[in-house]
Amino acid sequence: MLAQACRRAPPPAPAPPRAAATVNGSPIPVSRVQVELDRMRLGSEESGEAKVAPQDVPKQARAVLDALIDRALVLQRAKAAGLSVSEAEVQRATDALADDTRKTGAAWGEHLARAGLNPEQLSDETRERLLAEKYVAEQTRAEIMENFHKRIRELLEDLPVNEKRLYEEASSASQHGDISEEITRLKTHLEGLKSLLKRKGQVGKSIEFLLQEINREVNTMGSKSQNAALSQVTVEVKAEAEKMREQVQNVE
Repeated sequence: MLAQACRRAPPPAPAPPRAAATVNGSPIPVSRVQVELDRMRLGSEESGEAKVAPQDVPKQARAVLDALIDRALVLQRAKAAGLSVSEAEVQRATDALADDTRKTGAAWGEHLARAGLNPEQLSDETRERLLAEKYVAEQTRAEIMENFHKRIRELLEDLPVNEKRLYEEASSASQHGDISEEITRLKTHLEGLKSLLKRKGQVGKSIEFLLQEINREVNTMGSKSQNAALSQVTVEVKAEAEKMREQVQNVE
């Protein structure tokens, strides 16, 4: 009895991290928002951009949180749809990123350190990105099929539909809408742009050339898109690229 009385009570469970928002029961920790803000700040310092004014920090934090909420919603929908990403897919993607980084002359370990990532965190973020891409691709295919069905019904009215032919046509259209190659080239151009922004000397012409290539890939993605969300993203990227093109004359 005495021994039992002298036993110490178990330590209390650690408090959960403070959440900036909760998406369908899943919290987004304040620390995650801070990590993204730190990355943005570091990227601005490396590219020589002006620091964000103190009064604009809350607005920037709100934009980061909104992006994280949108990402969380996409990931939840992807998992609900039964989509998943294998370890092999994650490894291939991280290997490709490492190769692209080394081509710019940067050391892979230093690149991760500047991004505030360790290999495990990079794998987690890569898995999330690939899962989100799969979901968008799946939604695009679903919209293609739905549009085909709707259009065929309108044209044929009460006539029977050849389902096999319909799926063949939809498959062909889906392949036409595949933007995986454009995404790969766009990533390469963005890494090249990041490298140029860190380089000293006259880089204006080189940056302008890369911006043209980026705009070309985004235009192709927009023309292939049959997904409203993706179309909106391409419009926003083109607008940002145009802003950069206007400023490139000052980057010398």
